[in-house]
Amino acid sequence: MRWRLGAAFAVLTVVSLVGAGWWWLTMIASGGATPPSTEAIAMQAAAGVSTEEAEGEGDGAPPQVNTVHWLLLEGARNSADAAAAAASAAAARDKYCGADFPHAFGAGAGMDDPRNAQLAAHEKTVLAEQSRQLSLSGDELARMTAALLQFDVGQVTNIAEQTADPLVYGLALRLCRKVDMPACRSLTPARWLQLDPSNAAALWQLAAEAPTLAETRHWLGRAHEATHATVLKGRLLKRVVDSGVSDPRLLLPIANRTMGMDAAESADFFHAASRVCGRAAPADAALRSVCQGYAKDAIRLQTSIEDRGLAGVFADRMLLPTDGLAVTPAQLVETMRRYTVMRAGRASPEEGLSCARTQYSVALDVEAATTGDLATFLRRGGQLPTPEEAEASMPRKRAPLTAGL
Repeated sequence: MRWRLGAAFAVLTVVSLVGAGWWWLTMIASGGATPPSTEAIAMQAAAGVSTEEAEGEGDGAPPQVNTVHWLLLEGARNSADAAAAAASAAAARDKYCGADFPHAFGAGAGMDDPRNAQLAAHEKTVLAEQSRQLSLSGDELARMTAALLQFDVGQVTNIAEQTADPLVYGLALRLCRKVDMPACRSLTPARWLQLDPSNAAALWQLAAEAPTLAETRHWLGRAHEATHATVLKGRLLKRVVDSGVSDPRLLLPIANRTMGMDAAESADFFHAASRVCGRAAPADAALRSVCQGYAKDAIRLQTSIEDRGLAGVFADRMLLPTDGLAVTPAQLVETMRRYTVMRAGRASPEEGLSCARTQYSVALDVEAATTGDLATFLRRGGQLPTPEEAEASMPRKRAPLTAGL
């Protein structure tokens, strides 16, 4: 499987994944579509869904070159030494986007720009060297990260077949869902579940891939007994950062690669539950109650803003009563929208895809990978919506129903 590197991939990763997010969220929340794969989201963005169209009003602040620290691992926006943070941001900008590859994030740079070959060569060298260093580590996660950075499917499967670590196995399984190679056929969600029987993520994958509706319902029901859902997104980037990588020239190629793999995740719960329950609450009261139970399980078990937002979309469709819930489905959806806007940043048409904006988005992902996306959202000034604000923002085609229906 060949993955395109270079400036065009950097553009697609950072902008399309965050800029198009609210477009498809609006579609599925209103009942107009089921969530596509994230590759399809990227293609939709490339086809003309602009970041400006995807962004809402009044959420987040535009990233400024002189205040955005490349890493922000310690929250540079809240740092007592703002001058040092600004100097670090300027140095990072000049090292990657200034003197070396000034075209990479400028308006009008096309995929056929000859300088892209230089950038692609740089990224290939960086990924090879970082993979080499990680492969020398004694821990399986580092070696798995090294293999995934190189898309060495043989090594990925070799590590997975020998591991007892459900995280390491899950990362390998995620890659193998997207490539049609014989080496991948030995990896299964059933084995992932065997390694961690309380992992709802494995149960939801089994549900999504089940050949019959009865089996889908079986695995969704089993998730009620789960204690957690293993999170794969951000784990590769976190392992790289934990190894001490901090130079922007090294971090951006790595972030491009790991975010691309994160974007390949499937919304297994949403697909499986929608297969059983449909796009709207079933008229049959017994089935509707079962579907509302699926929604409660997802809200309880999911931990990332994006996954909880999708759980909120499904719960809203199933008319889940809000009594007894710590947050309403609409609040989960609106929080996801606000986080998407924050992650995308802002740029004027004249600015194009600026270096500062790209650094900002990748820096936010680094911070989220190391400290959690909700903590990152709040630390950067994000505001959790009230139930009333969230309800007013829901892109429904139907009128909201009263609780307890």
